[in-house]
Amino acid sequence: MLEESIFIIDTNCLLSSLKDYVIGDKILEAFEKITNSTYIPFITQVEYLENELSVINNRKRNVGEVIMDIRLKNSAGQLKFMNSLVQEQWEQLCQRKKI
Repeated sequence: MLEESIFIIDTNCLLSSLKDYVIGDKILEAFEKITNSTYIPFITQVEYLENELSVINNRKRNVGEVIMDIRLKNSAGQLKFMNSLVQEQWEQLCQRKKI
């Protein structure tokens, strides 16, 4: 039945390969299997070209936000670690001085 089918691809299907790299790879693998029975309408091609850069820029912005989030969490973790070291040194000093 699939051998006799024609697959008509819409813009969202094409753009989703840019939104998520894991899913995008799977979509491209699926396209390779149905290449001979795939039809992409002209309007889909136009819409894809109109939206491609905005999807890529959104992806970049999202990745940038994740990187900033990781950096903030990393520096917060470093601060906690430094605070624990300072606290430990303070406690050792208090024990020596018997405060």
